[in-house]
Amino acid sequence: MMQAASILLRTRVLYSTRHRMAYSCSVRFGSRAVIDTALRQNIRHMLQNVRSMIGSYTGLYGDENLTHDVLHTCDRIIAHVVPHTGLEEARRLVEERCQRLTQMADRFGERNLALISTARAQAIASIDVLQDAVLERCKGYDAAPHVGPVLRVRSS
Repeated sequence: MMQAASILLRTRVLYSTRHRMAYSCSVRFGSRAVIDTALRQNIRHMLQNVRSMIGSYTGLYGDENLTHDVLHTCDRIIAHVVPHTGLEEARRLVEERCQRLTQMADRFGERNLALISTARAQAIASIDVLQDAVLERCKGYDAAPHVGPVLRVRSS
C-alpha cells in the first residue's frame, strides 16, 4: 500500500514537472501569432489605463502630473516597437494634448468645464492615434508571408 502511494506521488510530480516544462517552453518558444496577440493585448491594456488617467484627471491636486505619467507609459509602449516618424508624431500629439488639458484644468486658473471636457476628449483621441500607430507598426513587423501555401502549388 505504501509503495503504491509512493509510485502515485512520483507520477504526479513527474507529470506536473513535465507539464510545467512544456508550458514554459510553449510560452518561451510559442508561435509568433500568440506572441503578437499577447503584445497587442498588453498594449491595449496599458493604453486603456492611460485613457482612464486622462478621464479621471481633475487638476485640483498638486501632486498630479498628467503629462509626465502619460508620456512615461507611452514611452514604455513605444520601446517595444521599431521607431518611425508616425510614432514620434503621435507621441508629440499626445504630449501637446496632455499639456493643453493640464493648462485648461489648472486649479489656479479659470476653469471652464466645457473647455476642459473638449481638451479631455482631444487627449483621449490622441491616445487612440498613438494606439493605431503602434498596432500598425506591430502589423508591419510580421508582414513576411508564410511559405506553406507557396510550397503546395504545383509547378507547370
